[in-house]
Amino acid sequence: MWCKNCNIETNEYLCPICGTKTVEDIPTEVYWCDECKVPVIQETNRADRGICPMCGKHMKYMSADLRPVFPEERLLLEMLLGKEPHEYKSKSVWASNNRYYINGHAVSLPSKLFQETNVDDIVAKMEKHKADNTYDFFDQNIEKFVLANQQRLHYLKDEAYAFIHEAAKKFDEEHIVLSFSGGKDSTVTADIVIKALSNPSLVHIFGDTTLEFPSTIEYMTSNSNGINLPRVSEKTIGKLKIPLPPLEEQNEIVKIVESVLKSEEEIQSLLEMEREIEMVEKAILDRAFRGELGTNCAKERVEF
Repeated sequence: MWCKNCNIETNEYLCPICGTKTVEDIPTEVYWCDECKVPVIQETNRADRGICPMCGKHMKYMSADLRPVFPEERLLLEMLLGKEPHEYKSKSVWASNNRYYINGHAVSLPSKLFQETNVDDIVAKMEKHKADNTYDFFDQNIEKFVLANQQRLHYLKDEAYAFIHEAAKKFDEEHIVLSFSGGKDSTVTADIVIKALSNPSLVHIFGDTTLEFPSTIEYMTSNSNGINLPRVSEKTIGKLKIPLPPLEEQNEIVKIVESVLKSEEEIQSLLEMEREIEMVEKAILDRAFRGELGTNCAKERVEF
């Protein structure tokens, strides 16, 4: 746990010094190394914060969070900014919220830009130049990013593995199922769980809602070699006869469930209140032992 006010690490739910609620993880900041042309994520309590782990030179603060900009988005960014196609092809491009960073320099996209943009023109340009859009420099840049941030990435991997092992204890391995949507998040989740449990045969379920892009279906199919994927059509589902209890019984079931949920919420609220009271007591006692309550002046003492 981490107190943002006092900048200290603690095991308490409330900071023992100032009494404010702590956060679960130590905050991080993103810095830019102009020498290595790569962003570096560092914890705020590091003694060498702001020093590049690769070249040892000072870095400048970049943002609180960051994500990579893939070549397709980079090409779109060039179109929106009126740049030449692939002008940023050999530059390190990242994003944080509505702000982009090209080789460490911030570029904001005002909302007015989207309102005035000719969408058809942008689409035509994207189609024209997408064949020349490669991943060569992007892949090299990501490799450099991984190397520069390997300590942070190892920490996140260990944290994820520990969480997965703890969650997997509750189930038999044959009952563990992974939901797979074909996107980046589910792909990373699947990869981490398989490696953490050392089981490449874990069951993956893909729900075809008929709203997926063709590329998503293609990606899912290409990663399902050796697995039979039965598909259930809408027509088949429409023929199923699902028995339901009478309406009166359904209403009664709803009342019972709502009553149980309400009771559970009340219990959770009381438990949370009890935990907060306990933390406040600990914080007050801690400050009392430090002599921070009152002035400790003998004249202020009350005699009975």
